[in-house]
Amino acid sequence: MKSWEDKLPPYTKARLAAVGEAGASEKDSLKEKEFVYSVLARFYRGDLDSTALCRELKGASLATIRKAQINLIDSLSLSYSSHAFDQRTAAILGLEDLKDDPRKSAIEASLNRIGELQSLYRERQEEVLEELGQKKERHLEDVAMRTRRMALQAVLSADAEVTERLAESLLEAERKYGDEFVAVNRQLKRQVEGNG
Repeated sequence: MKSWEDKLPPYTKARLAAVGEAGASEKDSLKEKEFVYSVLARFYRGDLDSTALCRELKGASLATIRKAQINLIDSLSLSYSSHAFDQRTAAILGLEDLKDDPRKSAIEASLNRIGELQSLYRERQEEVLEELGQKKERHLEDVAMRTRRMALQAVLSADAEVTERLAESLLEAERKYGDEFVAVNRQLKRQVEGNG
């Protein structure tokens, strides 16, 4: 058994044994797929950093490396923390280095653009929250001059208005940055697969 096969969890080894009459290439493909997913699961849990992830996948087939990169790309989102994004970026680029013909500069450019989009999205979120907080504060100051009963009704009304405005602003930011995020994400996948 190959060294990476020894690292498979017991349930994966059992599934492989249950495959039975499958051809050797099908068994190898299933083994590699399960291995990639078990390594990525440990990475997502924080048990592995990007260097350890690449070390685990060193010597894997090109298809396996690409599969891991695509999985990492699919896990990206606009609302990630910069730390989580940096970890995934390092893993994607580290895996690219394992290929015989790496296309690191194109992939790095796409990842940088995704990072920029995330920053723009976070900035817009902060602006909206600050603006809404100021509006709510001014509204509450006006309400403080009214009677208690009227103040309570106004606070409830202000909360509903603030919540609605926040949702609208976040939806607008999601639309503004989300479309380009999806386009860059697709481009990144084509680059990883060697098609772009």
